[in-house]
Amino acid sequence: ENAALTDISAVLENMSGDEVEEDWVFLVDWYAKSKHPPPSGYLAWKGRLYGELHPDFSGLFAEPATAEFQLGEVVWGGVAKDGIPSLDYLEQVPISEVRGYTPKDAVFGVSINGEHKAYPLRVMDWHEMANDVVGGVPIALSYCTLCGSAIVYRTDHPVQDEPLVFGSSGLLYRSNKLMFDRKTNTVWNQLTGRPVMGPLVGKVDQLEVFPVVITTKEAWTAQHPDSTILPIDTGFFRDYSSGAAYGEYFARDTVLFPVGEIDDRLSAKEQVYALEIEGATKAYPIKTFAQEPIINDEIDGTAVVLVAASSEVNVHGYSYQLEYITYSVGGEIRAFERGDQTFSLSADGLIVDETGAVWDISEEGLLNPNGEMLDRLGGHVSFWFGWQSFFPETAVYGSGE
Repeated sequence: ENAALTDISAVLENMSGDEVEEDWVFLVDWYAKSKHPPPSGYLAWKGRLYGELHPDFSGLFAEPATAEFQLGEVVWGGVAKDGIPSLDYLEQVPISEVRGYTPKDAVFGVSINGEHKAYPLRVMDWHEMANDVVGGVPIALSYCTLCGSAIVYRTDHPVQDEPLVFGSSGLLYRSNKLMFDRKTNTVWNQLTGRPVMGPLVGKVDQLEVFPVVITTKEAWTAQHPDSTILPIDTGFFRDYSSGAAYGEYFARDTVLFPVGEIDDRLSAKEQVYALEIEGATKAYPIKTFAQEPIINDEIDGTAVVLVAASSEVNVHGYSYQLEYITYSVGGEIRAFERGDQTFSLSADGLIVDETGAVWDISEEGLLNPNGEMLDRLGGHVSFWFGWQSFFPETAVYGSGE
């Protein structure tokens, strides 16, 4: 292995004129920055190579592949295909009756068409994917623990006669998990919702995103007493105690896998609330909400408002005294269209517009006394390195943009 790395380093030094370290993470990051296209036949070769790790991998490296995807940066995450088992249509229980969780446990809250469901982080840490139906809509809650992003995707699509069911491929790209659908074996980018290798490339552009909020079980129960929640008895044998899976990773500033080139506007693992509106993107550093719980802004001409409510959250059982971690999981951030309104907090903590009219938050939108509603937007939390890897042109709130 060391001899092979020495030979590879020598070749790369000849190609680049730079000194290349004999370290695989460095080599993959160097390749990402070099932007060298892979040679002809690379995809099939890589499929055979990864097939030696596990036979199921070979079928994931299939043409066509997206041109925007650097195939040389696809790396093994240390587990087999479906080695991180998804939770598929697991029956939930009433949140007011569930046992095994604490009031301060963090949950992902999802609301669609008046139905509310909660997915505890310490369960999702072990599974990273929940295929479900919420409010009659088939969805996948895809959670990448490495890049800190949980995104809800709609899984039915006009090109398919039934909803797609997703799993974790065991492969990574820039420390972002690659998911796959079990019907076509297409590989998808978890953070963008786009197919990157396989039969659906060119047939499906991007999966529709639904909003998701991170809050406490206690707060979610108070807001939605009729909500259901994943039971702690999932049918799998796992240690679902806080911090058992990724606690140490979340408590450190370091990453585990190659992430490519990091935009230095923020630190790699600073958490941001990320929004994409018709191709325009913007990242809001989570720590900003501690000073600005309501942010009135524009994204490429679209007026938006972001609203955060603070909650104390116990996540992963580790010391989250770091401000950016503590607030990010307790921010309960929601984003909405704001039309021609400008919002602020009144002295008694109510959301008011410039006329003083009070607006109420619902999971669907902001509501005023006249019944007018401003629609909710599908944002989510992510580590900075994950978001900027796929949206390098993203604006950053407060950075001069």
